[in-house]
Amino acid sequence: MNPKDLVSAGGVSAQHLAEIEARLAAASCGPWKVYARVRELSALGKEKFPDGLREDVRTVRYIGQTFDHPQLKAPAPIVTVSVSPYFVETHSPDIEPANAEFIAHAPSDVAVLVEAVKALRAALEPFAALGDQLSDDAPDRCAITWGDLRRAAAVLGTPKEGEK
Repeated sequence: MNPKDLVSAGGVSAQHLAEIEARLAAASCGPWKVYARVRELSALGKEKFPDGLREDVRTVRYIGQTFDHPQLKAPAPIVTVSVSPYFVETHSPDIEPANAEFIAHAPSDVAVLVEAVKALRAALEPFAALGDQLSDDAPDRCAITWGDLRRAAAVLGTPKEGEK
């Protein structure tokens, strides 16, 4: 489902938010950062490419925590490479399962949350604008309509009277 449709249909469900929160809690603590490292050519690489290779071709990127791990004396990797001579594929990506789930769901989770924030801002806009207009000497005048209240309730997922 399109994130805009999900939000306009009554907000992000409590279950969807709980799933996002569970993925966040299970992933390695953040914040995370993308690191770049320029690789040097080996003797074989220098022989094959005597003029060298562009820096962007030699640059590798990896994801790690923004703080140094006390034993590694460097950022703890989130996505790294596993090397083993015992498998046909000697080099393969290595990601903890919870981090892989978090990364895989990030685009859709973020899209849903961005749309939810936009919907909340739009629904609360009449209330924010009203705050500047209120004064203690005129408490009975209100520029908020029932439509404004219904839109805010729909975005917040507030059940209608008689619903639970």
